[in-house]
Amino acid sequence: MSAVFFHHFLFCYSELFALKNKFPAGTGVMWKAKEKQLSVEQINGHVANRNRLIVGRAPENTEMLFTAAELYGAMAQCSSRAKMDQHAARAQVQMCRHLIARHVDDKNDRFALLDTARTLKDYVGKAMTGLVGDGIAYLQMVRDGYRWVDHFENHAVHGKPPTTRSPDYVFSRTGDLFVALAESKATKGASRAAFTKTVRDGYHGQVEPYLGRKIGTWIASHGYAVGSWMKSVKKAEIFIDHTVSSGSSSGNGEDPSENSDPRSVRFGSYCGVLTLLFGPDIGEAARDRRWRPSEQTFTTVDWLDRTWIVGEDAEWEPLVVTGEKHLISNRDRCDL
Repeated sequence: MSAVFFHHFLFCYSELFALKNKFPAGTGVMWKAKEKQLSVEQINGHVANRNRLIVGRAPENTEMLFTAAELYGAMAQCSSRAKMDQHAARAQVQMCRHLIARHVDDKNDRFALLDTARTLKDYVGKAMTGLVGDGIAYLQMVRDGYRWVDHFENHAVHGKPPTTRSPDYVFSRTGDLFVALAESKATKGASRAAFTKTVRDGYHGQVEPYLGRKIGTWIASHGYAVGSWMKSVKKAEIFIDHTVSSGSSSGNGEDPSENSDPRSVRFGSYCGVLTLLFGPDIGEAARDRRWRPSEQTFTTVDWLDRTWIVGEDAEWEPLVVTGEKHLISNRDRCDL
């Protein structure tokens, strides 16, 4: 064993020993399995300008439960404006897990970032807080009945942009011709009053200017600024500012349904499902419109009175009966 390797080994061991003493067994530190609870504690509505294309909606979901895996996945989804490489998705989720798992306990019901998060370098702490806030905003929108569409920056604003600032994300609801804009805010250090102003300014400066405007092929009819206030080590809180309808139309005589095309929203959602079912190659081919489902053979099974698609040209392994109600595959038998 070389001297360099030996000293490196001693250093790593001392670090692990220090962590063990800092987080002894039974303290509940290192978030793994505990389902966490998070509440919307503050809701502020803002009356929109008179425009028949703007239809406000208050958040209906004010309480949510989520697992560590759900938050890590949401953080990974929000972490890059580029199309997520499905082959690297697992690595991105693991990156998010390693980033915050030791700063959330596995014991308490309420979600909160512990004081250990303050020991991070300032730029790391800010990045972590922002990414956690993005994940919470994503989960809040999904729990409120929305589906992820895309990052706002990936789509062109028709006409002259009203401001140089912009919201973070675009979401849609099933059966809705329009889309919702969402801006995420987060803090670990600001006071309640200061952060309330931050969320309000985010709505007025980054969401409201784009309402009634055409974004890509859609009309943005309403929006939200979703803030994650994580100053307390006992529980985090969600603040939401949202669009309220003015109650009057612009009287321009236009049919709103003719101005917004939700087909690309549905198309993107279908391609996402195909990626989950058959992998990234099929998903990308579908997005490029190179995939022809009529030319494919799908394997299905009937279970619980429903027909389930289990794969494309799936090959079944023979089963060997080893006893009543016990079935194992050849692969399992080789592992025994």
